[in-house]
Amino acid sequence: MVHGNTGRKLVVSVDIGTTFTATSFCILQRGKVPKFEEILRWPKQGCHATPDAKVPSIVYYDKDGKARAFGAEVEDEEIILQAESENWHKVEWWKLQLRPDHLPIINGLSLPILPEGLTVEKIFTDFLRYTMEQVKAYITATYGDGAKIWDALFPAMYVVLTTPNGWEGGQQNKMRQAAITAGIVDAEGGRRVRFVTEAEVRPCYMLLNAVV
Repeated sequence: MVHGNTGRKLVVSVDIGTTFTATSFCILQRGKVPKFEEILRWPKQGCHATPDAKVPSIVYYDKDGKARAFGAEVEDEEIILQAESENWHKVEWWKLQLRPDHLPIINGLSLPILPEGLTVEKIFTDFLRYTMEQVKAYITATYGDGAKIWDALFPAMYVVLTTPNGWEGGQQNKMRQAAITAGIVDAEGGRRVRFVTEAEVRPCYMLLNAVV
């Protein structure tokens, strides 16, 4: 489907897990072998830190419900001090709020209580917007004419989101709406948001990396 276009297409894969998040992308071009690139540098990981594709799926929200820090930023000492002094809310394990009612919670784990006025849909929207900002920053900084490449490919970009096994259409609809609300795709472009289960991700990853 995407390969049928004579021009280039941008595909971004976002795996927002319960505890960690990872993101990769691929610029598809006819006649060339697809190559996915992982985002290995995230804000506040530190310039000398070992490259890591995963960051915590954690967000700090201030008392007004505004997202103030994401991912590795929540582990930064200055941000931790600011969060304590300004009484920010640390939101983690929030993705469990999206799960279907019929799926049990992990034994011994309590469903996290979100701060008043904050919904899981808003958190997902904010985190999805944050991850896409990192993809944009990577492409614009790494590729020659990166800003032009992003501007040209972003409007028709395909987004692949992972879902836990057992999640259904209701959860996918909320995730798709989050992508629209985040400005990643417009309402008409909602069809460009696709889903794969976590069980499907590993075989695809292994295949792309020539492990199997």
